[in-house]
Amino acid sequence: MEAWSEQIGEYGLDFTAPFGLPDFGSPRIELVIRGAAGQYMGQGHFKLRRGGHTDVKSGIKYDVIVISQIELKNEIRGMGIGTEIVRRLAVRFPESLFIGENQNADAKRWHTNQLDRRFSTRMLRISRGSEERITPGASLDPRELK
Repeated sequence: MEAWSEQIGEYGLDFTAPFGLPDFGSPRIELVIRGAAGQYMGQGHFKLRRGGHTDVKSGIKYDVIVISQIELKNEIRGMGIGTEIVRRLAVRFPESLFIGENQNADAKRWHTNQLDRRFSTRMLRISRGSEERITPGASLDPRELK
């Protein structure tokens, strides 16, 4: 098992990879979000797909972090915490791309309005049944990690 913690203001992020983060396969990453008093405020589920995407223009193979779910209590929705969680994962895995697994209307809107703009060199989308970068061939922009 591998675990690490982050802090966003008064909120604690406790990440765990129950089976570690090997250099192969698709290890799971779980997240529990806690408030200042340690109370449960949400959760997240991610997968790290090693070598999961090859950019068609550059030929570079990237790891992919699949955002399976980020679930926040109502009182912390709309505060940018979900986007900051993705940024923290991008800092931890700086050579990775991201894709959302959940294709409901709220998730698609969040991806378009927040993630695609904030992490334009790191986002994948599903198009005609396959994954493609929203900026094919672009180098990963280190400014997205700040």
